[in-house]
Amino acid sequence: VLGLTGLLFGNTKFGGTESGTSIINKHTFIDDTGNRIEVEGPYTRIVSLFAEHTENLFFLGAGEQVIGINTASVYPPDIVDLPRYSLAKKYDVEQIIAQNPDLVLISPALNRNYPGPVTRLETAGLTGGSLQPDNFQEFAIYIEKLAMLTGKQEVFNECLDKFYGKLTEISATAAQAAGQAERKTTIFLESSEQGYFTPAKGSLPYLAISYAGGENIAGSPRPQ
Repeated sequence: VLGLTGLLFGNTKFGGTESGTSIINKHTFIDDTGNRIEVEGPYTRIVSLFAEHTENLFFLGAGEQVIGINTASVYPPDIVDLPRYSLAKKYDVEQIIAQNPDLVLISPALNRNYPGPVTRLETAGLTGGSLQPDNFQEFAIYIEKLAMLTGKQEVFNECLDKFYGKLTEISATAAQAAGQAERKTTIFLESSEQGYFTPAKGSLPYLAISYAGGENIAGSPRPQ
C-alpha cells in the first residue's frame, strides 16, 4: 500500500496465507493474513477500506492521517468530506492508486472477496496491511497494531482504558434496564447477505448484543 514504494512496509504482500496476531516488537507485527509488517515510522496518507478501521483510527487520534475511506463508513462525522472507494469498482481501485497513499488498510474478508483488485493494488507498488480481530480477546492487539502503524503508541493504553470503561457503563445501564424489564430483549442479527447467518458465541457482534443486555434468539450457533 505504498505510493512511496516500500518506504515503511517494504514489499509486504496484500495476500497472505494464514491468520496471525503476533506483535514481535515495537516495530514489527504479523497481520491477520500472516504477513510480517515492519514499521519504520508512522503512516500519514492512509486509505482505510474497512469501516471499523476508519472509526478506530479516528479514536486513536489519527484521523488527519486518513485520506480516503470505503463507501460503507459512516462514523465519525469528520469523514464526511473524505473520498470514498469500493474494491468492487475498477475505477475506484485506479483512483486509490492515483491518491498515492503510503498505507492501504483492508481486512482478511476483502482479501478473500476481492483478490483481483487487491492484486492490482499490490502490482501498482502499494503496500497493504490486513487486520481484523477474530474475537474479543484479540481486540487490544488489533488496536495496538493500529497504534504502531500511526505512531500513536503513547495514547494506545489510554484509548483502551476509555473503551473498556465505556463497556462497563453500557453493561451497568443494560443491567439496570434488565432489572426493570420482565424479560431480556431477544433479537436476531443477520450477519451475512448469503443465507441466514448470525454471529457465533464469542464473536464481537455476539458480545455487543450481550453487553447491550440483549439475547441472541438463535442461541449459540456453530461457527461456519
